[in-house]
Amino acid sequence: DPCIQQNDADSSWGSTMSFEIFHNNGAGCGYASNYGYQIAVIDRHLYETIPSSDFRKGLFIDFSINDLDPEAEDYSDKLLEFLSDYSDYPEEIATTPVSPEYAYGVAGFSTKFRVAGGEAGRADQYIGFLQEIPLMRVEEMKLIEAEAAGMQNEGRGIQLLTEFAKTRDANYVYGTHNDAYYNSENSLFQNEIWWQRRVELWGEGFGLFDIKRFKKGIIRSYENTNHIDMYQWNVETTPQWMTFLFGGTEPEYNYDLIQNPLPVPPTNNSEPYAW
Repeated sequence: DPCIQQNDADSSWGSTMSFEIFHNNGAGCGYASNYGYQIAVIDRHLYETIPSSDFRKGLFIDFSINDLDPEAEDYSDKLLEFLSDYSDYPEEIATTPVSPEYAYGVAGFSTKFRVAGGEAGRADQYIGFLQEIPLMRVEEMKLIEAEAAGMQNEGRGIQLLTEFAKTRDANYVYGTHNDAYYNSENSLFQNEIWWQRRVELWGEGFGLFDIKRFKKGIIRSYENTNHIDMYQWNVETTPQWMTFLFGGTEPEYNYDLIQNPLPVPPTNNSEPYAW
């Protein structure tokens, strides 16, 4: 469904959590193998708000990779050297197919998860695929606790959030991540929690629910955006197309069910947002 292909700025686009799954000796398993390409890229603006001192920034391939000159004689060597900062198998990232609609190559590509078992997992899907769908990490629990505490006692929430954030960035300073995404009623604390969740839990399926909980708008159109053409939408309120329909046989047998409206996406790109 084109309405939800890129349903929030923080989710991998219908692919696999690990690029190594795609290259699993032609196993033919997983979303990436079935769809024929790997797409898992972070929103460029979100990436640029991650300080260089935060180790999570290194989990996404820097957009400066596109500054390499593909016409240069040593381009291949420089490309592999660049990618070797992210993987012991840079040639596999360099040859990973991406959707033809995505014009930015592997810039912003996530290297967040790797196959379980190291080399053995790369050769044996029954070992490697054990990491493919992380159901819950302790980091999620920490962020839930901090948010819940902060909504009752903000000082306590800030303390818990700061303790967590400093395990990711020793130089973390509370109050520096305050993008409102059109909702000025969110507190600084809520915006800080949201930012930490976006970065920490990127691609794990929480973005849409967080956007709804915090009643955020959507910003995909801005200078140097990496969102694909005709999906560069800015919406000032939580979009109607983020509410899914009830599927399967539920509408047929549940006579009291009221079906949600059909998701209707914007038809054109929005004017670029100025941060």
